[in-house]
Amino acid sequence: MKKRPSKKDKLWLDDYLHLLHSRQTLHLTINQLNQVIRIHGFKKIHHAPKKVLVEAVESLDLVDVPRSTLRDNVSTFGGGTGGRVGGFGRAQMARVLRNLRRENQFLRRQERVVCFF
Repeated sequence: MKKRPSKKDKLWLDDYLHLLHSRQTLHLTINQLNQVIRIHGFKKIHHAPKKVLVEAVESLDLVDVPRSTLRDNVSTFGGGTGGRVGGFGRAQMARVLRNLRRENQFLRRQERVVCFF
């Protein structure tokens, strides 16, 4: 027997992929439809019937989620991959994190500059 969906069901990757390929929204709850809307950068729609949310989701250009890690055997830092995470060694991962921090600092500085104009 299939479990009845609850109001607070989370949108799983499988749910999104099913939506992406079938464009069928009937199996999604109102909460899940709002999650799809938020994923695409729009605000949650409050106090609206499911029909309105379905129309909103159907008007979106759904984006395929390229996830190469779905095919890889990914593990945490210590587990069985010789210190490798998703194909990255520890040194490579540290470099990626350092670059992301620099980019974040750069963006913060840009925000400050924009605020003065």
